Amino acid sequence: MYVNSYYTLIGKTVICPKWDVKVTLQGKYRLSAEKEQTGYFVSASCPITENSRLPLHKQCPEYKLMRCPNSDTCKYLKEFAPCVDINTGQSR
Repeated sequence: MYVNSYYTLIGKTVICPKWDVKVTLQGKYRLSAEKEQTGYFVSASCPITENSRLPLHKQCPEYKLMRCPNSDTCKYLKEFAPCVDINTGQSR
């Protein structure tokens, strides 16, 4: 049986410690079928890291040529709550 999965994104703005620029990180949450207002953490992404994976001619000018040496260990990406209320974005 096929079960649909729905997701929501929750953003948080931080100052990148490497580049000293403001970035909005995105946490991706899978919505619960049982608990209607609950989202469970799936992944987190950073625009600097995502942009650096693009070919140079497709990179957005704001983050062009920036690379993150700590994308696997970034404390800000690891700070997303494991479970959130999708209406408020607050952790449960």
